[in-house]
Amino acid sequence: MREQQLYLQAGYKNFSEYCQRELYAWGGYRRINQLLGAKKVIDAVGELGGHIKNERQARPLLRLV
Repeated sequence: MREQQLYLQAGYKNFSEYCQRELYAWGGYRRINQLLGAKKVIDAVGELGGHIKNERQARPLLRLV
């Protein structure tokens, strides 16, 4: 959604606005960024990503990615 800028097709000016309006039930922009960061960490560590059980565990590693 963010990389392909699909939020523009939905009529939003930026990804932040999209998250705040459409994804508020899941925590809005801040929470979505945390989850996307965790996904980035899990993808970067490869098979070791299976040991990361939740976003909170991935958060400190995001700075290294």
